[in-house]
Amino acid sequence: MPPDELRDDAMPIIRQRCEEIGRDPDTLKVSAHIWWAQLDEAPSRAALLAAYREAGVSRVMTMVRASAQDPGALEAFREDALEAGAELEGAQPVAAR
Repeated sequence: MPPDELRDDAMPIIRQRCEEIGRDPDTLKVSAHIWWAQLDEAPSRAALLAAYREAGVSRVMTMVRASAQDPGALEAFREDALEAGAELEGAQPVAAR
């Protein structure tokens, strides 16, 4: 789901459902899967990641296909994520060590 659809269509429903059960919607971490093609075709990967963050996504999952051939691909993705304002958690990519 593109970030604008997530923001405009899905997030209001998520907030409503949380409120219906008495949960503060701001306590729910929302995850999104970004298809590799969407990531590869984006004019700016950092801008796409920032758009998901701005839409309310706390965590993204994706496949960095170039990492199968390019040892620097994960580090480049990490740099794009940081540029997008991401707070990285967990282990660093092997290529970044």
